[in-house]
Amino acid sequence: MADRRGPRVTGPSSIVKALRYELTDATEQHQIDATEAALRRLVELLYEVSMQGEEGRFPRFLVHIRVGFEADNSLDMGFDKPLPLSVESLRKLAPAVPPRPFALVVRGRKGRRLEALGFERVESTRMILTEEPSFSRTGTRSGLFLSVSGPGELTVSDLRVGRRAILRLRGLRLYSDVPDVTETATFSQIIGNAMSWATKRKLPFQAEEPQRFRQVVQDALAILLGRAAEAAHGAAFLVLDDELDGRDIDGELALGHRLRPSPRLAHCAWRLLRTPPRSEEQRSRLHREAQAIDDFVELVFRLSQTDGCVVLDQSLQPVGFATEILSHSDSGIAWREVAPRYPLTDLGPFDPRQFGTRHRSAGRVCARLRGTRALVVSQDGDIRAYENLGEGRVGICGPLGLFPRHSPPTRT
Repeated sequence: MADRRGPRVTGPSSIVKALRYELTDATEQHQIDATEAALRRLVELLYEVSMQGEEGRFPRFLVHIRVGFEADNSLDMGFDKPLPLSVESLRKLAPAVPPRPFALVVRGRKGRRLEALGFERVESTRMILTEEPSFSRTGTRSGLFLSVSGPGELTVSDLRVGRRAILRLRGLRLYSDVPDVTETATFSQIIGNAMSWATKRKLPFQAEEPQRFRQVVQDALAILLGRAAEAAHGAAFLVLDDELDGRDIDGELALGHRLRPSPRLAHCAWRLLRTPPRSEEQRSRLHREAQAIDDFVELVFRLSQTDGCVVLDQSLQPVGFATEILSHSDSGIAWREVAPRYPLTDLGPFDPRQFGTRHRSAGRVCARLRGTRALVVSQDGDIRAYENLGEGRVGICGPLGLFPRHSPPTRT
């Protein structure tokens, strides 16, 4: 299977080399609060600390290097004095770093000297209510985000203005140009189908509401996938086409637990956008609609932590969970790797045996049920997308990443 891997490397220095051009090319207002030498030192520290587990547990935490010189009073919890970082001090500090959506804020203004300033919430996992309610990517914290997710596993997300890039070091290989899952053709089609469901039911939209609808649904699903990735348990989500015959579905899927009609994410998003926050009563209703989306994310995430997959229909209503995929044969399936973004360029065949049961099962059901798409989260946090390509072919793209997103407003 082709991928975006660079040559085999010997350590974390490859990440800094890959970032060097981006760092030197940045304009003054987009410079991060760290010298290149300090960034190199930080990557080395994170790599070394990631290898130091205790009782079989290895650290998992997020580090944020800000752009410019943002005031320290914007921290959620700051140290009385900046804490100098070394391998030993970072190893002791790592268990105290709250899990995402929080990060340890670090700066390096003098040579290789590194200092930790405190903890900061860098993502919102709840609906943000503004005049235009959404999870609002526009407020995402700017800077570099360095994530430790396992022994020798580092991910760097560059989220300065005009820059969106993910680099990942895993198994002494550097993956560059890792796409964000929301940028993939499969993900866009899932959102588009939800929009089609709303249109077919003649739900009225005003001028800019279709784009806002897509944003709300997209961000809710991104939060859901982020929760599943952080849980490190693995998860699979199947999205079925509404035109599928029930008999075809029953021949491929055994729903462990069927669900009665429950909130559809598509309908929740539409109701949210159709609630103007003018009166007190309308604002109260707006909060209820936002809560419905937050509850959808939490409930579907919890369902995904059982064995088996979560099945959703075109409107993104959960149909069942703990679902067993009945097909155990690859006979007649052509497995193809596809480019993540439109157009769906065929990059060639791949061997599904390199993946676990969760991935192969998702690919089989996508190949056999037309219009079916799947988003699968591995235990290591990687995300892959599967899509029916017709004529017994199934397309796969990945590994995919998730940018830190949906930041709460910055305090001043």
